[in-house]
Amino acid sequence: MSNEIDTKTLPGILSGIILSIGRIVGETAALIYTAGTVTGVAGLMDSGRTLAIHMYVLSNEGLHKNEANATAVVLLVIVLLINGVSSLIAKRFEAVKE
Repeated sequence: MSNEIDTKTLPGILSGIILSIGRIVGETAALIYTAGTVTGVAGLMDSGRTLAIHMYVLSNEGLHKNEANATAVVLLVIVLLINGVSSLIAKRFEAVKE
């Protein structure tokens, strides 16, 4: 019974994850003005910028357009990978359900 519930709820859970990622990426401006940014990160577990804020800051400086474009590509690849993996997981569960 637990496996049946998992297979029925997984598409909804994956949709929620994808929508939340889209919202995180879209709320960049609000993050800049409310949370601020950190230019240097001392360690792996310290505070830093999100990729969207990093891209925004680099593009506004005017000197680092190539780096801003590279950050946009990295952000796009991450979002596409997450969408692709979630689609594969959903298809796999759909195949098991049938």
